Amino acid sequence: MRADRRSFLGALAGSVVFPWRQVATGSAGWRARVATVDITPRRPLWMAGFAARTSASQGIERPLHAKALALEDARGRRVVLVTLDLLGVTTGVGARIAEAARRRYGLSREQLLLNASHTHCGPVIDEMLAVAYDLSDAQWRDVREYTHELEDKVVRVIGAAMKRGEPVELRAAKVARPSAARSSTGSPRFIAAPITRTTLSSSSCVYSRTSRHCASLRS
Repeated sequence: MRADRRSFLGALAGSVVFPWRQVATGSAGWRARVATVDITPRRPLWMAGFAARTSASQGIERPLHAKALALEDARGRRVVLVTLDLLGVTTGVGARIAEAARRRYGLSREQLLLNASHTHCGPVIDEMLAVAYDLSDAQWRDVREYTHELEDKVVRVIGAAMKRGEPVELRAAKVARPSAARSSTGSPRFIAAPITRTTLSSSSCVYSRTSRHCASLRS
């Protein structure tokens, strides 16, 4: 059987990871803490991503999460990276979460990164792409209620991650992989996606900043 050369080379490139480059070690004063919270809606909600759907969600295949990684250097300067299993974060949601984190924990806006996976298997939030969905008033009310719950959970998971962390070894690397976008010739476009690995005393946390477009899910 003849192999598809383009597919083979794309798969090969997707597995290439540049060697880990050490940024700092525990002896240099880096500390970290990880926290996670389930953000799966408790009631059926309209799922975000495209307008062809004709009904709200009909069950839970896998839970959705918000995860926070707090990093602190030897001088006590902190940043918090939050990942969300959502299509995206609206300006309003981001602003409200950031303001609550500032009031509760003294975290400035430049110290907080909110990142969504762009999954199409998560709920509509806030007024995101409202023109694309033909929702009833009751359905929009459910979306608003969930958005409020979501914001509260994200703020709390930020606070949990900001509790005193443990000494860590921090390393960074880049992975080259084919993206979903293709050129006019049909060939994949390769990108370098930064990855940060934080090694705690008993486990490792990997933070990956990549371009994703998760449109479907199959068990």
